[in-house]
Amino acid sequence: MYSRFPRFVRAASVTLLLLLMLSPLSHAYLFRDLSGTIDISGVQSETDDVTTETLRQQYTASWSRRMMPNLTVRGSLRYFKFDLDQAQSSSVWQEEWQPSGDLAWNHPLFMLSANAQRRLSTSNNAAADLTSDNWSVAFHTKSFKHPKVTLRYDWDHIYSDNEAGDRDTRDRMFVAGVDYNVKSHALTYNFSTRNNDNVISNLESSQSQHLLRWNNMAFLGAEKRLRVNTNYSFSYRSQTDKRPLTGSALQLVPILAALYAHDANADFGNLDSVTALTDGNTSAATQPNIDIGNALTDQNIGADLGFARSVGAVYVYTDRASSDLVGWRVYISGDNLNWELYTAAPTVEFNAGFNRYEINFAQVETRYIKVVNTGFNDIQTVFVTELQLLQEIESTNETESTRSQASHLADISASYRHSEKVTSSADFSYQHEPSLSTGSSRDNFYYSLSTRWDQSRIVTHVLKWQQGFQQFDIDEHDLRNNSALYNLLVAPLDRLEFSMSANLRTSYIGDLKDQDNKGVLLVASGTPLIGLNMSSEIGYSRSDQILANSTSDIWRFRFSMDGAVTRTLDAIFSFSHQFTKTQQTGRERTRNQYSASFNYRFTRTIFLRGAVDIVDDENTYISQNYTVSWNMTPRLSVSSQANLTSDDGDENTQRYSVNANYKLGARSSLYITYSSSDFTEAGGNKTTSAQAGFRTGF
Repeated sequence: MYSRFPRFVRAASVTLLLLLMLSPLSHAYLFRDLSGTIDISGVQSETDDVTTETLRQQYTASWSRRMMPNLTVRGSLRYFKFDLDQAQSSSVWQEEWQPSGDLAWNHPLFMLSANAQRRLSTSNNAAADLTSDNWSVAFHTKSFKHPKVTLRYDWDHIYSDNEAGDRDTRDRMFVAGVDYNVKSHALTYNFSTRNNDNVISNLESSQSQHLLRWNNMAFLGAEKRLRVNTNYSFSYRSQTDKRPLTGSALQLVPILAALYAHDANADFGNLDSVTALTDGNTSAATQPNIDIGNALTDQNIGADLGFARSVGAVYVYTDRASSDLVGWRVYISGDNLNWELYTAAPTVEFNAGFNRYEINFAQVETRYIKVVNTGFNDIQTVFVTELQLLQEIESTNETESTRSQASHLADISASYRHSEKVTSSADFSYQHEPSLSTGSSRDNFYYSLSTRWDQSRIVTHVLKWQQGFQQFDIDEHDLRNNSALYNLLVAPLDRLEFSMSANLRTSYIGDLKDQDNKGVLLVASGTPLIGLNMSSEIGYSRSDQILANSTSDIWRFRFSMDGAVTRTLDAIFSFSHQFTKTQQTGRERTRNQYSASFNYRFTRTIFLRGAVDIVDDENTYISQNYTVSWNMTPRLSVSSQANLTSDDGDENTQRYSVNANYKLGARSSLYITYSSSDFTEAGGNKTTSAQAGFRTGF
């Protein structure tokens, strides 16, 4: 196969040269509405004396023309070919054709569009051949004088034609929405329905959702000192699954609070609350973003159930189709601090119809639960949108199960400016979730009161009180939370600030006290020199999990500084220390983390960047990253990277690479890369590779 390598490169180079020479003529005549790209690269690598050669080709062409003042026609074609030849093994190849076309009618009052796309993937493994067909129609109005209407219909079919094919899914989705704004009122209604049929597994799923929202903001009083914001929302979700005969079915488990943290030490550490993980929106990414794409692992995604409940499955929704290569581990906890690995090998399947990972495992009873992603995702960026927990129950219908959930939420918040120095605010909310297929109804009531007093230009006080109630059908599981917060801010100088905060939080399950958390935090920050920022903090907290009979004392200290050391050198350094002691067991745990990074400009064209991160926990983990880049000429640039990791377990890894890029023109470049990776001490392989290729666009 690789005897064709040079011949193909020569032919592609000639094609590229002709395109560059004819570009003025093409843009003026034949290719006025045509654009595209060419990306060709070859790689030769060696892993443990096994040589592998690959050739990667990607071509895209797009054509677009405005046929009438409001009508635009577009068409595109993408071709991808990947060839791999490995010594002592058979050759591997993969080929994809992806044609698509769309029409767009852009009227001053509305937009109407239609799109059709096919993706045909073939390879040397016929069982992996797939065809994906998709078409969609969308309509939305533009007038601000009338309600804005949105309509969309999508149809997908993913299947394999060969006899060994194990994929045949059909997915249909319809979305309708209305937005209306008048004066200070905003009204939104959205309806969506989705049907997914898996012919191979004989599973049919249908899902519908209604969402109604109303918002009003008003400023009252002669000087508009009183601001009142009122919200109401109603949501209803229903899903029906038709499946082969089984004796059980899955139903949703109510979540008190969704939790998240990015932490490589999954067995220890608190997760923070992220409300967007349970807002019912399975399309929009959460804020902050939770990215499980590429090699971004150790995303801790979990939930607090309020009290111990049975859980047998976790569904993690994503904003786009994701890879089946992603693995998940399941952890449980009684205090959201100390986590126990429940299973490292749950049953995981990515449901392409609903864009979600379905993580199933033997049912467990726990209050806190989380899943942590592992493995390499071949999709560059994949954001998490929603989290669902499910439990297995005996099915009352052997072939069909339906689960539904509804929620009414009313919220009113107000703030009043007493004077230039004193401002008070209050927030009240009530949520009702009626008893549907979840088995119990839930009522949530929450209020908070706060006051800010700017005593002087230097001193500010903030006092806040919060209380929340949750009532279930099961009385002994009713929840109550009380919390108080005081914050003192002192700014004696423009470049110097001090703050002290103290908090107390108590929670009850029924009449029994469940948790008692208290803490204090002191922070100092300032800019002693122009361009130099420094901050330090020290804090103490006690977490008393009364029903779990666990009390932990936690001391935290952190120091950081960043700034310009010289005119050409910027640096950042931070140190954090955490000491935790569990009273009942006497277990002590210390974690120190040192981080440093710098950016050094040798000359106007030579840059050096570096970062070192050391985590000293029960093991010591060291990560080093360095990059040097040199813009040798306006057309030629070179760079080099080094990534080194090590820990006490001697699982050391080293990765090095050198890159060169030469601009042939405004949209064309030639690139060469050499890399070396050594994972032998971590149980992996040693690999060296060289890559050469070019990209161009027209």
